[in-house]
Amino acid sequence: MNPITSIDLSQNTLLVNFYATDNQLTEVDLSNNLNLQGLSVAGNRLDALDVSKNVNLNDLACGRQYDNTRQLVLTLNESQKTLWESSWSSSIMNTNVVVASSSYTTAIKVNLVTQGNPTPAPLEGVTVTVYDSAENGNVIGTWTTNAEGIALVEHTQSTIYYTISKAGYSDTVLESVSGPNGVIAGWRVVGVDEDGNFEYLDYNGDMIWNLDDVVTNVRYSYTITDGEPYPCCMFSIE
Repeated sequence: MNPITSIDLSQNTLLVNFYATDNQLTEVDLSNNLNLQGLSVAGNRLDALDVSKNVNLNDLACGRQYDNTRQLVLTLNESQKTLWESSWSSSIMNTNVVVASSSYTTAIKVNLVTQGNPTPAPLEGVTVTVYDSAENGNVIGTWTTNAEGIALVEHTQSTIYYTISKAGYSDTVLESVSGPNGVIAGWRVVGVDEDGNFEYLDYNGDMIWNLDDVVTNVRYSYTITDGEPYPCCMFSIE
């Protein structure tokens, strides 16, 4: 396997063919490559691929992700769906690929956690704001959790990004606030341990909780191949 883990093709607007089979790419943005005709990204580490804007595409290989242990969600336009059914889907290079449906409904759950009580409770009235990208981007919509602490979010893209908010509650133990927009930095609460203490997100995945795990206005993310979203947690700050 080759060592390429990321690539930026946004400036290659005249690109006609792109072949990067058997690498370690985790995402490929092809939205600016409108002249693309041939694409091979099979055998990488992609969860999702959107080629719906690549209207000239006539050759596609994008399967065998994660050594065939996970499915790739493929977003196509209507003409490409015809190509998928007639030829692309039969290729061995397109195994373990599922074509994205036109819409999804994702249940975002928010729990109320309290120090001293390891049992969470559903939190009603939380605003879930959903975006189309990890930073900046467009708001897809807002939803509110019900009495069971669940907001049913409707979306068309396979990966969404979201924030949660409710007056008098927070999901982050504050470490600092800075900047003209009040940038919030702190430790994100993910539960309460058996001793009644808050548990925090191991943001960098090193199994050690310290200042390296402070998050700054980081949106939650969810991809439809991940199974059910892990519940968010909030606590009272009043």
